[in-house]
Amino acid sequence: MSNDALKKELTERGITAKGSKNKLAKLLRDDILEEAASANDESLDKPLDPSFSP
Repeated sequence: MSNDALKKELTERGITAKGSKNKLAKLLRDDILEEAASANDESLDKPLDPSFSP
């Protein structure tokens, strides 16, 4: 990804940042990981689907 693409993606996520491509990529990665962890936590709070059968 280019710096501009990284900045655009971060801006869409509500993050304003300046810096090197590596710094921007790290911020984006961290935000994606945080989002995934949050989604995982939310799914743990839901009761198991009684129709699910392994």
